[in-house]
Amino acid sequence: MGAAVPGVPARTDNIGADILSRVIWGAQVTILVAGARHAARLRNGVVLGFLAAVTRGWLDQLISRRHRSADGGADLIFALVVLSVLPTDIYI
Repeated sequence: MGAAVPGVPARTDNIGADILSRVIWGAQVTILVAGARHAARLRNGVVLGFLAAVTRGWLDQLISRRHRSADGGADLIFALVVLSVLPTDIYI
């Protein structure tokens, strides 16, 4: 790693290139895909939420249960990741 350079928010590599700008440049496609995915989920959530609020009844129940079942997957994966990095000898 290179030394800290004034005016550069992150360190530089051994040839003097700013590491932060290189990471951001390399992650452009990932950031674009993630942003598009979030925009699509927001649009779908607004449309389905409005549809559930207007129709009520069985369609509201179906949309709500589908949302709850899909939303729980991320929480489960996060909990498994947290449990995998914790030491096994923790007692509460």
